[in-house]
Amino acid sequence: MRKPLQKLISISAVCFALTVSLNCLALADSQIRIQNKSKVKFDEVTVHFPSQMENYGMIKSGKASPYRKIKKAYGMALVEVVANGKKEIHAPVDYVGEPFLPDGRFTYVLKFKEGPGPFYGHGNLDLKLVRD
Repeated sequence: MRKPLQKLISISAVCFALTVSLNCLALADSQIRIQNKSKVKFDEVTVHFPSQMENYGMIKSGKASPYRKIKKAYGMALVEVVANGKKEIHAPVDYVGEPFLPDGRFTYVLKFKEGPGPFYGHGNLDLKLVRD
């Protein structure tokens, strides 16, 4: 009778330790920059993270912004880009099942798709996550 109880306590302790460890990883600060892989200058780039909004400002074609410290971020984000007087949006469907990024440096690589998007202002902007 004692051994099953000890086993249960041991398993519970391991599960608790894993939960605490995973939560600590989720709360780590990431550093994220934006890279413009499009042929046009981005006049303004705004990224909506779960805990904050960051305006990365103007980013020239082929260039990247400085890194910004982000409290919570996913491998994708709601991004608004203004270029040539038009606003384009990259909007994830949802974040269900997505883990937060761990501590480290990352780049959101943004690029306009060639040709018309599914509808004006949405769907013309690709986002790719790169771990630096």
